[in-house]
Parts: sequence; C-alpha cells; structure tokens
Amino acid sequence: MEFFQIEEPEIEKPIIIAAMQDMGNVGSIVVNFINNSLKTKKFRIAKTPYPTYVVDEGGHIDLPNESWEYKYSNGLIVFGGGTGQPQDSQELYSLCQDVIDVSKKYSAKFIYTLGGFHTNKVLDKNPRTFVTTTSSELTKQMQGLGVFTTPQRSIITGFNGLILGFAKQNGIQGMGMYGELNHPEIPQYRAAISIVIGIISIIGGIFALVNPIAAVVTLIMIVSIVILIHGLGLIATGIANKSLDKSPRIANIILGILAVIVSASIHAMPGLAVAMTLILVSIGLLFHGIASIIAGIIGHKPQVTKL
Repeated sequence: MEFFQIEEPEIEKPIIIAAMQDMGNVGSIVVNFINNSLKTKKFRIAKTPYPTYVVDEGGHIDLPNESWEYKYSNGLIVFGGGTGQPQDSQELYSLCQDVIDVSKKYSAKFIYTLGGFHTNKVLDKNPRTFVTTTSSELTKQMQGLGVFTTPQRSIITGFNGLILGFAKQNGIQGMGMYGELNHPEIPQYRAAISIVIGIISIIGGIFALVNPIAAVVTLIMIVSIVILIHGLGLIATGIANKSLDKSPRIANIILGILAVIVSASIHAMPGLAVAMTLILVSIGLLFHGIASIIAGIIGHKPQVTKL
C-alpha cells in the first residue's frame, strides 16, 4: 500500500469518519454523500499497486485504478468511499494503521465507521441502524440515548469492522454504525439514509453541547437545505405531474420557486437568519411576558372546564 500526502490541512482534534465499500455499498454511499454535501477537500491518497481484479470493458480488459482518498472539512476528516477495498490482509492492515496514524497526527479522539447489517427479517421503509462501540461503557451511554445496539455476538469482516479493532488497540474511541438491509448485492440507499440520520443525531447532539451558537447556525443551514429540497420537489411536481389541473401545477411551481429563493437567501446570509430567529423568539417572549403581567394585574384566572 502506497500513501501520498497532497496537502497539510490546518485541523485539530477532528472527528474521523472512515468507511469503504461493503455489502449494499452502504459505507461508500454514506462517505460519498458526506463529501459531496460538505464539499470536503482532498489531502491524502492511499493506493494499492497490486489490484486483485481486472475490468472487462466489453471485449477488452483494463486495470483498475484502486485508490482511496482522505478529505477534510472544519472539524472533520473523511476517509474511504469510492469502489472496493483491499482483499489482501497485509494491505488491509496497512490501510487501517494509516487511518490510525492520521488520527493521532491530528489528535483525533473518535473514529466512526459505517456499513451494512444483513438481516433475514423483511424490512419496511424505515430500516434501523445498529451501533457497536470499542467499549462497554460507551455502549451503555448509547443505550441510554435510546440507540439500537447490535443484538448478538457476530464477526465483522473487512475494513468497516477491523478499523474499530485498530482504534481500540491504540486507545481511540470508536463506533460502528450499520444499517439494516435484506439484499447485500444491491446498493442500499435506505440503509445509508438511516445511518446519515443517526450520524447527524449523535454528532449533532455532541456538537450542540460544545458549540451552542455554531449549532444554531448549522441547524438553520440544515433547515435551508430541507426548504430547498422541498421547493425543488414542488417545482418538479408542477412540471411533471400531468394528472393535476393547470392551476395547482402553476401554484406548485410558484411555491417551489419561492422556497428556493428563501433557501438561497438563508445560505447567502446565515447571520441574518440567526438574527431574525432571535428577534422572533424575543418578540414571542416579550408578548408572553406582557400577557402574564396583565393577567397578574387584573387577577385573571384561567377557566376550568368541568367534566
């Protein structure tokens, strides 16, 4: 395994998310989604000089370019995604150790990994995410938060399990998040979405406690993304849904455009959005306080309905 440092990011004590393609492509789907959403920057590459397969391009073969990237954003390092993972044990060990070395270099205290959890139970539209950790104490904390932990003893193979073992050996806390799936041979986007929601919930809760002001800004930005997606959905419905009458279709398009404008405004001026939120909350509290004072002065008593 060969490693190439492209850039030296100025980052300290980041969270590490490291996952590779596994059953259902869950690990790579989530990593690729995080990289695309946060527009992370590449700073290191891991490359294997000995591929374990060739690609048939339809009449001729080609050698794969097997490499995986480290990327970073504010307070976060993401590794993996892409296609495949090392099939040779020594290369897999070298890759896991490199992730640990990078984690130590930037004083990371926590590593998350992600993957699929195969079950024979027929799943509904909301697959669960199961969690396992590097210590029983951390597992108890997760259970206290209502998080599902892996239900029985099992063996986790490949990078998305082994990295937790390396983390434990090196005194770094780690957590594996595995989305339920029925068909490991098919890309499982619902399992990946379940894990993304779990990551947002767990990391978001910790982040909010440490950085409450930044958490408010982040929440507003997430709301703006939801508004944007909803707006685009309304526009698409108005354009594509021929079963609706003309008036509802036009209304959907107009509302969708307004939603996109609102979302763009929030993205362009997040500080203004925070200020407006605080102003609205302050006004609400002011009116509530005035109403309480008036009620106290005039001796207003709340009405009680007799049953």
